[in-house]
Amino acid sequence: MIGICIAMLTAQLQQESKDLSTQIWKLEMEIAKGQKGVCDAVCKYNTLVCQLELPSDHEMSSANTGDNLYHWQTTLLSELCIFKNAKLETFHTECQLRHAEEDTDRIKEVLKEKNDEINKLENKIKCHAEDINV
Repeated sequence: MIGICIAMLTAQLQQESKDLSTQIWKLEMEIAKGQKGVCDAVCKYNTLVCQLELPSDHEMSSANTGDNLYHWQTTLLSELCIFKNAKLETFHTECQLRHAEEDTDRIKEVLKEKNDEINKLENKIKCHAEDINV
C-alpha cells in the first residue's frame, strides 16, 4: 500500500516537473522574443541617432536596458525634445522664408508686367504726340 502511494506520488511529481519545465520553456521563449524586440528597437534608435548626427552619448546599448532606460528617461528624452523643437522651429522658419521668396517673385512678376504696361502706354502717348505735332 505504501509502495503504491509512493509510486503515485512519484508519478504525480514527475508530471508536475514536466509541466513546470514546459512553463519555464514557454517563459524563456517569451523572454527571448522580448529581448529580440528590445534589441531591434535599440538598433533602430541608434540608427536614428546616427542619421540625425546626434552625439554618440545618445546611443543606447541593449546589454543593460535598465540603466539605459533610466538614462533615456531622465536625460536623453529631454534633450531629444529640445532637438525636435529646434528642428521644428528651423523647418517653420525655412517655410516662412520660402513663402517670402515666392511672394517676392510674384511681386517682381507683377512689377515687370506693370512696367511693361507703362512702357506701352508711354509709347502710345509718344505716337499720339507725334501725330498731333505732324
